[in-house]
Amino acid sequence: MASPSTDMRRQPRHARGQRRVEAILRAATAVFDAQGFEAATTNAIARRARASIGSLYQFFPNKEAILQAVVNRHREELNALFASLLTADNLRQPTAVIVERVLSGAAAFIAGHAGFGRIFWHSSASPRLAAIAAQLDDEIVARVEAGFAVRYPRLSRPRRRLHATVSVAMLKALLALADAASRANRPRIMAETQTILAQYLDQIDRSA
Repeated sequence: MASPSTDMRRQPRHARGQRRVEAILRAATAVFDAQGFEAATTNAIARRARASIGSLYQFFPNKEAILQAVVNRHREELNALFASLLTADNLRQPTAVIVERVLSGAAAFIAGHAGFGRIFWHSSASPRLAAIAAQLDDEIVARVEAGFAVRYPRLSRPRRRLHATVSVAMLKALLALADAASRANRPRIMAETQTILAQYLDQIDRSA
């Protein structure tokens, strides 16, 4: 069986259409978060967006295309975030400064995109989501690896890749833990996250 198309049917050309697409993407993020991607339907997304199903289908042929549009939108934002965090100047700062900036930036992104974060932290329940989440993880790891090449130029490429992979996995897991915690416990978990990541980077500093 052929895979469903993930291309939009058409791009909105006017402000009204752009607002409608934005509403659909916000609704889809909420529905995917609440119901899971596999259980979600285009009807549920349209209802959440307060749009007719016909209006949704004007732009998207299926929920796979909606998911891809959600991912593309957030991929651009994530790339911009990590580009701003992993500058050459930032990477020359003390470990504690680097970790604080990365955590603050990542936490701000999650606060503004809560549903998106939870979708991908629980992506293993959906083969489609798992594949996309793995692709996003690989892109972030590649950016961190490039940053490590600046900070740790003497490390071999395999070691840089390993440390980048472990760093991203720890960051993702600990941010998910903080997001699931109560408001009272979240600052404590974030503080522990900062300590753990700083200690890991300090270990790399010593070995490099």
